[in-house]
Amino acid sequence: MESIYNLVPKPRVEVVKTEIYRSKYDPNAYVTYSTFGSHGTHATVWKGINEAQNKMSCSLGSTSFGPAHKIQVCPSNYLKKHSRPEPKLGGSNVSKFVRKLYHEKKPSAPSRFDLPIMGLKTDKCFITSNALEAITMKLQRSTDPNQGEFMKFDGYGKVPSYLTKAKEDILREQKIVDEYIKLDNESASRNSEPEYVAMDENERQNLIIGLKMKWDMVNAVY
Repeated sequence: MESIYNLVPKPRVEVVKTEIYRSKYDPNAYVTYSTFGSHGTHATVWKGINEAQNKMSCSLGSTSFGPAHKIQVCPSNYLKKHSRPEPKLGGSNVSKFVRKLYHEKKPSAPSRFDLPIMGLKTDKCFITSNALEAITMKLQRSTDPNQGEFMKFDGYGKVPSYLTKAKEDILREQKIVDEYIKLDNESASRNSEPEYVAMDENERQNLIIGLKMKWDMVNAVY
């Protein structure tokens, strides 16, 4: 929220820092019963606070920064291919893997160098043969045992109940509308007198003059 009091500078509050925490224990002392670096045969084990004399010396000279003396390594002495004996898998009785086919393979696509067979012609009239086949074809009847069961249903051949209900709703609404129109016409016939009276010209002019005077008064006040 904007306010003029926000422009007044507020007094600065100085933050008082608390004294830093210092432990009562010696920070350079060894941790009691710590297992840090205790894995292996050449590790250093600390047994407790201020018990540096119980420290075990390292059994190897390369536990911190590598070996004490430089080891000469031959650059050609590395693991080479087939330098170790290769195991024999299965022997000579292992048969070659053959993938099982669940369907016949499709013929491969023809090469772009394979030429199609040209010049094949036929004298068969497909229109006549199709007509003869359609005429001589036997009627195939359905073997489905459930065919025709829909005729045994209770509602077969009857008007659905939701259509009957919708028709009743429409007739009821139409009846209400007809009654309302009838009542409106009867009230209009009873009250044959007009509900309004035409204003004569003098009264109209007086009303216009009064409205103009009132507008001038309101406009002057404004």
